[in-house]
Amino acid sequence: MFLKSEFSYSKSKQSYSNFLLDIDAGKIQSIYFFPRRREVDVIFKDGRKEKIPILYNDQLIIEKAA
Repeated sequence: MFLKSEFSYSKSKQSYSNFLLDIDAGKIQSIYFFPRRREVDVIFKDGRKEKIPILYNDQLIIEKAA
């Protein structure tokens, strides 16, 4: 099964560590995981949409997103 994003995303200016801080701060509305591509599609509460690179099988992101 292939997932294709229906959103257009800007080039990410977000670093991995800032992304983790934004999750903790509650600034994230939705996270879409694409583990084989090693990235997540993120929709922020302010309406921004970005692709952010993550580590393969990143358990920290999964824990924080839960």
